Order: sequence, then structure tokens, then C-alpha cells
Amino acid sequence: MDSIKKILSNVKQLEKLVIVRLNLESLENSELFIDLNNLKILNLHICKISSFKNVSRGLNSLEELYLDYNNFKMLNAYCFFGLRQSKLKKLSLNSCKIKVIETGAFNGLDNLLELSLTGNLLVSIESFTFVGMPNLTTLIMSSILSLHQIDMNGFYGLENLKHLDLFASYLIEIRSSSFQHLN
Repeated sequence: MDSIKKILSNVKQLEKLVIVRLNLESLENSELFIDLNNLKILNLHICKISSFKNVSRGLNSLEELYLDYNNFKMLNAYCFFGLRQSKLKKLSLNSCKIKVIETGAFNGLDNLLELSLTGNLLVSIESFTFVGMPNLTTLIMSSILSLHQIDMNGFYGLENLKHLDLFASYLIEIRSSSFQHLN
């Protein structure tokens, strides 16, 4: 990863970076993007990433983050908290094999407008899963074939949500109170 960091340190004015099929595994506490202060769009497709915790240094201008087709399996509490100072508006976590989202995983993403979780392996949406994104307007959770249940406070904290996509998700149980916090 040092060779990649060295290359990236020479392109400090970069606004968009696309990396596909590079074995990055864990970016936890990584300083890979430390010199990319102008980066607005970061696309890390199929990079075998399993953790993104504390990856923030240099990403203050980031507006869009695409982490599709990686290996997260679980989103731990505060895993994106390092991006709280960024301008992140769009986060895409499609087909990342996510089975569990811990409460607080999205804490600090106050500017986020769109979250996409299409094609993951979630079985349920637990209470308070989406707390930490007060300005989210679009939530895409289509093609989650394993999704069976949305808890009573599953959408708590999403008062500004305008678009909810559950297309091709095989929900068995949705409590009537699941949507009580949506306007």
C-alpha cells in the first residue's frame, strides 16, 4: 500500500479517483488518502475492503463515496465517523455482503443525502439503525432478498426521507409503527 500512497501523494489536485480490483482489504486507520484534500469522488469497487474505520485524513472535500462489491459483512458502530468533517452527500455500499448494521454505524454523516444498500444480505433492519444521518432524503435497499423484518424504530432518525426503495426485497414483517418517524 505504500507504493499506492506514494503515487497518490503526487496527484494532490485530484478530484475523482477510481480504483477497481485492487486488494486493499482493511483501510482501518489508513492514511492512503491523506494528501488528497481536493478529492470529491472516491470509487473503490471490488477491492476486498472489510473495514473503513478512521479513514478520514485528507477526505474533507469528499462528496461521493462508492464502496460497492466489497467484503464488509458488518458495519460497526461509528465506522464512518471519521468522515464527519467531510461534505459527503452520497454513500454507496451495494453488494458488500453486509449482514448486520450496528446502531451508530452512520453517526456523524450529517450531510449525507443518499445511501444505497442494494443487494446486501441484511435479514432485518433493527431499531435506530439509521441514526446519524438527519438530512438523508434517499434510502435505496432494493434486491435484499434476505430482508424479512423492519423493527418498530427501524427508520428512526430519518425525518427528512423522501424516497425509500425496497423493490425486490422479500419483507415478511413490517410493523405499522416502522414508518412512524417518517414525515
